[in-house]
Amino acid sequence: LKLPLIGSALRAIGYVPAKTKSILDVLTKKEESVGLTLDGIAGMFQQDPTAEKVWLLERKKICEISLQTGCPIVPVYGFGHTTAYSVFTDPFGILEKLSTKLNVSLVIFFGRWGWPLGPMRRVPVTVAFGDPILAERVEKPSQNQIDE
Repeated sequence: LKLPLIGSALRAIGYVPAKTKSILDVLTKKEESVGLTLDGIAGMFQQDPTAEKVWLLERKKICEISLQTGCPIVPVYGFGHTTAYSVFTDPFGILEKLSTKLNVSLVIFFGRWGWPLGPMRRVPVTVAFGDPILAERVEKPSQNQIDE
């Protein structure tokens, strides 16, 4: 949300940075729900048209936030969404490292008709919703509680 025009437009429709403080503010002060894509920038560079890959095991902060606020986590995944776009990744991983360091995605993606930044390909996407994972509110959760 650091880009001048794009950041302002996204904030105007309710987007917040995927940072702990911002998410806690929304969940506690505004009492609203938050939707996250947990694999974020790292996940953008894990493209494989033959398999659904998720960059998830390193993303435990959301579990800590859930415990701190007592808000449930509802797992949702869209099977097939990774084929809606093709992502250009350089063979040396420079774009991935730079994107991670700058905290902004520096990817070129191709959609329908091979257009860069174009519309999504028309592919079937099946959205699966899991049962809510309930969390009792814990002011300062331990690492064991977070891992659980």
